[in-house]
Amino acid sequence: MWLRHDFGWWGFVFGLTALILAVPLAITANLLTPPLRNWWAERSVESTRSRLIKLETQLTEYETKFAQISEAEDWTLRGVEFLMIVAAFLLLLGAVTLLMIKNVAQMLNASLTNSSHLLASETNQLGAQAVVVFFAAIGVEVTIFVLQSRMSKFREKHSPSTRKDFRSSIERLRKRLETK
Repeated sequence: MWLRHDFGWWGFVFGLTALILAVPLAITANLLTPPLRNWWAERSVESTRSRLIKLETQLTEYETKFAQISEAEDWTLRGVEFLMIVAAFLLLLGAVTLLMIKNVAQMLNASLTNSSHLLASETNQLGAQAVVVFFAAIGVEVTIFVLQSRMSKFREKHSPSTRKDFRSSIERLRKRLETK
């Protein structure tokens, strides 16, 4: 059977699965949060009013403090955000690959120490370089995520689609209040 039964193998499998599913689950969570908040707010008149006031306040703040960008600018920023997420994900995969190369280099080093000291020192250097590049990649990835987060917040405050979503949520909550 090709599946191993030790904890290291399963840790690797679960870790890789978590990395692969992190981005789609984060996107799904961001898409579902506002409708879930509105649904939860509709459970009583008081919570509906509270949610309505909160949405109106936030919409007023966005409209008074932040200039609205065009649809083209909004979609351009969305595309850049997506590319940043893909770049960070690929960088993470590359960093994990480098760690695997380091481990292979260490195994080669262990097997070659008796036969050739020259090859053993070269594989040792490869392992050290892989660790340095891995930590540099992690630093770049953290930078990408920070920039993407800031860009996302900027886009949300200036986006016409966010304001449109606020208006439609406000209208739906007002209709809901009228029927109660």
